[in-house]
Amino acid sequence: MAIVLRPHHLSSTDIWLAICAAVKAACSLANVAGKEVAGLGFVATCSLVAVDADGSPVTVPLSGDSRRNIIVWMDHRAVKQA
Repeated sequence: MAIVLRPHHLSSTDIWLAICAAVKAACSLANVAGKEVAGLGFVATCSLVAVDADGSPVTVPLSGDSRRNIIVWMDHRAVKQA
């Protein structure tokens, strides 16, 4: 699975799917059954996942693509407004 990350247009769904694929691959390589995994830690520093009141993704870019719902620290599009 190839994930293309664009600095200002990240998808929380794409990132979650990549994490799932990585954990499955690690379990396979380590010969560990998924049910043996007791927990998983995940952190995203300086990012904001935009969702509505129901937890559904809210678009960040002007394209209206609701899959692109993460604002990252390097997003400086509103510098003039700040």
